[in-house]
Amino acid sequence: MVLKLSNIEIRLLKTPTPGELDELAEMLMFRSDALTVATCAGDRSLMPEYHRAIMAACAVGGDLFVAIHHQDGHKKIIGCVAFFGPGAEFMSSNEQREQGFADFLKKLPSNWFLESFLPQYAVLSHRVMDPKVKRDAWNVNQLAVHPTYQHMGVASALMAAGEVLARTDVRLRPMILECREETVPMYEHLGYRLLGEEAMEFAPPVGEIQVCMMQKDLNTR
Repeated sequence: MVLKLSNIEIRLLKTPTPGELDELAEMLMFRSDALTVATCAGDRSLMPEYHRAIMAACAVGGDLFVAIHHQDGHKKIIGCVAFFGPGAEFMSSNEQREQGFADFLKKLPSNWFLESFLPQYAVLSHRVMDPKVKRDAWNVNQLAVHPTYQHMGVASALMAAGEVLARTDVRLRPMILECREETVPMYEHLGYRLLGEEAMEFAPPVGEIQVCMMQKDLNTR
């Protein structure tokens, strides 16, 4: 994938500095969907802490790639994506949760995320995909590109970086992800196929959430 801006670098961020985590959290503030807001119990002031904890968890539990825009001697993080190899999943370990997410949950007035969302999400995921298949695949999480830099090939470049990583495994495990319905065409363009679509129902302000499960097989061209 050729980027439309030549001064964008895709980098594996192994050990993010506090400053880089803060920058990632600031970049992700454009996300204001109902699920993100509800996870923060409607308190938007908690969203930077939420995003920061998510990024820190991705760095310790998976492979976190970032897109960096270089201009006039300055650099700015404009996108990110995380890949979890076979046997690893997002927020599946205490080490991941201890990167700030456990502390974030303590600030919420209720345990909606752990007691309502995650159990429903697990059931939904298993209806579409065999848990063993998901466990043995590469899981894609947290793809995001700042709106200013969208439609420039940044998302494709980030996804390609993870695919290169996955291809180092001679068994060529599939890559899987969950996404919103409106992003399905983008992933189809990248070679993913839709496995199924399910809906979750929550009380306001969340309401109904549509989740699409997609997969890309690396052993086919």
